[in-house]
Amino acid sequence: MKITKLLGVEDTRELIEDGDRWIRVSGTGVVRHCDRCNRAHEVHAHVELEDGTAAIVGTGCMRADDLIQASAVRSALRTSERKLTLARRIEKLERALAAALAIEQEVARLPVPAIVRGERVTSSGERIATVSMG
Repeated sequence: MKITKLLGVEDTRELIEDGDRWIRVSGTGVVRHCDRCNRAHEVHAHVELEDGTAAIVGTGCMRADDLIQASAVRSALRTSERKLTLARRIEKLERALAAALAIEQEVARLPVPAIVRGERVTSSGERIATVSMG
């Protein structure tokens, strides 16, 4: 059966942060066997076949079909990768925000030291008002 329509692409591999980049880790995704070639894939293309049925194939099988333009395949893959990268960035930022809020609450619970007012006498005998805490 020929593929007539690309419905979407799902990259199930995990992402790890490497400096300022996110890298997909092979072998960490959900393995599914292709409906066309029966090989195991971690990147799944959801497609519609010429008889109107849906199938999940590997991206290689999807690209092999000349009814789908290569630009549509690249665009779908980039969109899938970008969504996953943004989701991981959001998760990281949410964890950082939770940690910052926890620190802020901890600091807010600290006792505030008393303010002590006094004065200091300089070597020339001048008196200077001072204020100190803790």
